[in-house]
Order: sequence, then structure tokens, then C-alpha cells
Amino acid sequence: MVRRLLDPDPATGQRRFTGRAFRYTGYQTADLAYAVTGHSAQGATVHTGIALVTGTEDRQWLYPAMTRGTDANLAYVFTTPARPADPRPGTRTAPELDRYERIRRERAGYPAAPLSGAQPDRPGEREPIAVLADVLSRDGAELSATQTRRRNLANADHLAVLHAIWTAETQAARHDRYRELVMAALPPGHRSELSHRARWLYRTLHAAELAGLDPADVIRTAITSRDLAGSRDIAAVLDARIRPRTDPLLPQPQGPGTRGSPSCPTWTATSTWPRSPS
Repeated sequence: MVRRLLDPDPATGQRRFTGRAFRYTGYQTADLAYAVTGHSAQGATVHTGIALVTGTEDRQWLYPAMTRGTDANLAYVFTTPARPADPRPGTRTAPELDRYERIRRERAGYPAAPLSGAQPDRPGEREPIAVLADVLSRDGAELSATQTRRRNLANADHLAVLHAIWTAETQAARHDRYRELVMAALPPGHRSELSHRARWLYRTLHAAELAGLDPADVIRTAITSRDLAGSRDIAAVLDARIRPRTDPLLPQPQGPGTRGSPSCPTWTATSTWPRSPS
């Protein structure tokens, strides 16, 4: 009789085994051994191979696991679905997405779709052959060195990758330029080192520049709009003054004969601010 060993009893420290067991009729020729993984058994030869299949494996694992025995190869298959806490290959969708989809369908008048993550209290068992069929249909082969190199070269010139690299490499230089513009526009009595909140000011200036505005003109307008006397944080004050101006801006495709920002030549800006009578 083959049984699975559990953790020792926390109270007494005695060994514990599962209540389920299976009978192996060829015990006369059996030798004591420790279980090994299917990949580590590759190349080994035994008279009887016993593979434990949970249903999450792939066919690359199943082939060496089921070809080690010279006389017999047995597969003991888990027929009950894995518990949510058990590791499974692949990614899982967030539960909030299922909830959002259910609410959206209810608002539209459709019957609510069942949640994909919901499971009954007692999940039904599957046929062992069905579990093995899923394992055989799952391809777990890794890319070769040539394929990995080709994929990396193809992704190297992707615009999203290049944009992330460019943004990270130019962030320090962009912040230094905005800092110089702010210092040059501030009155002499307020030219002191900016606080850590300056990063939010730089983000706002960058958004204004992407919308087609001149950051130097935006800073001068924010400084001259009201007196800075009594301001405890110059960066926070300027950011609060500029943000209402940049929030309504909507970037639009650049038309013929228009000029865009040097940092974003394909976009221009429109403002919803009311124009003065003058």
C-alpha cells in the first residue's frame, strides 16, 4: 500500500499519512526509493515507473515521466480541480474585473454572468483521461537561443520600449532645465532651493510642454499672477497655480501649417479658458 506522508502532528509530533492509498500489486519486486521529479528522472531506467500527475504539467514533462519503466509505466492522476491556493501555471485575472463585468451586464439589462473565479463547495471530479489530454495539449517548450535573440531584437525598436528608455534617460536633464527656468523667473528674494515637491511641479510643466505650451512662459505667468510673499513652499504654490491651466488642455493631432513643441512635434494644444474681451 502506498500512502502520502503528511507533516507531523503539531501536538504529538507523530507521523501522519493521508487517508487515501493505492495498492501496487508488484510489491515483490519493489525497492525502497524516494520520489524524484520527472525532469530529474530523465535518462534513468527502472522496471516500473509511477508518475503522479496533478494536471498542471505539460507534455514535455509527461514524456520522460512516462517512459522510464521497462516493464510498466503507471500514471496516478489528480481528478479533482486544484484549490485556489495551489500553484497553477499562467496568470490569473483580478477578481475586480469579474465584478466590474457583472455590474456592467446588470446595468445594461443582461443577466449577470457567473464569476469565473467562483467554484462550488464540492468541485466535480474529471476523468483521468481528460486530465491527461489537457497535459498533452499544453506546450511548455522554451524558446531556443536563436528564437530568444530574434525576439529581443524585434522588441528593441518597439516604440513603447524606446519611449520608456528615453523617458528614464532624459528625466534628470529635463528636471534640471525646468529648475533653471523656475530659478530664472523667480524674484531675487525667493530664489532658494526647491523642496521635494518640485517633482510634481516638473511633471506639470512637462504636461504643459507636451500640450504645446512654452514652459518658460507658463512659469512667468504663474509667478506674476499673484505675490509670493508668505509662501512656505514655492514649488507647491507654483504647481497649484499651473495645474488649473494645464488640466483643460487637450492634445490634438498637428495640422498643416502649425508648429508643435520641440519635445513633442506631433501635438498642439487647445484651451477651454474663456478669452478676455481684449
